Amino acid sequence: RLKDVTNKYFECFDNYDFSGAVSEMLNFMSVDLSSFYLDLSKDILYCETFESLRRKQVQNVLYKVLDTVVRLLTPVIPHTMDELYEAMGGAKLSSQLLSMPTVNEVNEELLKEYKLLLTLRSDVLKAIEVKRSEGLIKSSQEVALSLEVSDPATKKVFDKLSNLEQTRETNLSVEPLEVSKVVVEASAGVKCERCWNKFDASLISDNLCPRCKAAMEFYKGKINEE
Repeated sequence: RLKDVTNKYFECFDNYDFSGAVSEMLNFMSVDLSSFYLDLSKDILYCETFESLRRKQVQNVLYKVLDTVVRLLTPVIPHTMDELYEAMGGAKLSSQLLSMPTVNEVNEELLKEYKLLLTLRSDVLKAIEVKRSEGLIKSSQEVALSLEVSDPATKKVFDKLSNLEQTRETNLSVEPLEVSKVVVEASAGVKCERCWNKFDASLISDNLCPRCKAAMEFYKGKINEE
């Protein structure tokens, strides 16, 4: 998606559509980052250990996104980007000395799947919000999510939603009557006191899920080493 935004940004500049270029960036930061990726990745950043591969992968993505945004927006708001670049520990004196990102070939198939994922996620969020307004649940972490999907491509995308919504109970039917259907119920699982996700009671030990218990053991080991 970042490659797609970068290409559209340059296209707007080539056509002297500077407001369109800024709109592309604002939409990317508000929809793709704030409402989607940052919401998705906060569970990983907060709960995984600092040596976790998943956490390092998210940090790497965030750094690359931030680096690209700084370079793209420097012509528009140079002083603000200078301050941001300095906070990043930039090696050069100013972000204005950085080279601009290059135009990239976009994987259209992957981009199509990503847009489908956003659409399907929106449907799930709406279903969760209905149950929240009814008082059945308080957050998406309390959800037991059932998804019925017949189309193979859609099924593949739906399969990712349990992680995206921080839910731990997701069922996919093989041959449903509808293309897709979202059923939201309150999870009967036990809440992990660290990540607040719900799990089967058999997985909870010392009020912690397996991931959080392993993380706590990791940090205890680090403290003992010191």
